[in-house]
Amino acid sequence: MIAAITFLLFAFGQAAPEQPVIASAPPSTYVGKAFDLKSGAPVYTEVHTEIREGDKRVGVDTDYKDVDGKVIVRRTVSFRKHPTLAEFRTEDLRSGAIEGAEYLGGDVRLFYRDAGEEEYNEKRLDIPNPGAVDAGFNNFVQMNWDALRTGKKLYFNFAVPFRLDYFGFRVYQDEVVEKDGRTLVQVICDIDNFVLRLFLKPIVLTYDADVRRLVSYEGISNIAGTEGTNYFVRIEYDPYGP
Repeated sequence: MIAAITFLLFAFGQAAPEQPVIASAPPSTYVGKAFDLKSGAPVYTEVHTEIREGDKRVGVDTDYKDVDGKVIVRRTVSFRKHPTLAEFRTEDLRSGAIEGAEYLGGDVRLFYRDAGEEEYNEKRLDIPNPGAVDAGFNNFVQMNWDALRTGKKLYFNFAVPFRLDYFGFRVYQDEVVEKDGRTLVQVICDIDNFVLRLFLKPIVLTYDADVRRLVSYEGISNIAGTEGTNYFVRIEYDPYGP
């Protein structure tokens, strides 16, 4: 889900911070259903399986399935070394394309392999604090929940493996609504560049305020359709996701 931020275009030298504490432990498996933003047609399903050590979430494995139930993309994420600078590997089983990141205790190694290629492209980066990689962004939001709820805009650097670089983003609270007995908080994530914001649509995330967990996501997807272009989707989690 949050890997899609890469298509819009913590700290080093200290111990990694603890995992965020949320009001309700995630289930071992949860599902997100993705729908095309324009047509509303279903396009794929995400099946997430949490990896836990005791009461601590240390990673997640995700299968992305097409409308026929066939697994088309697989992703493995680990938060063992750092909660926001996550290690991950995503493979498109249709094309063979791969991207990922490795946390090296101060630096982050980004890598990717294009469809049809055998060689990997890679680069080792020192990402300024605060930084996030892939699903580590959701941890970043949860760890800074109280600040977001006060209306504060937060700025962070997000790693983009296929660019072998990182880019500045900002995240902030938008609307708060009451629905079906739940307080839903809308969080906006967009690039920290005024000119690029004129051309790039923001990502809109909705969280359940009581449990600080994701309810829906709207924006560009990290999953491509059969024509090779990435979907623009709304992903819905019932009752909530990560």
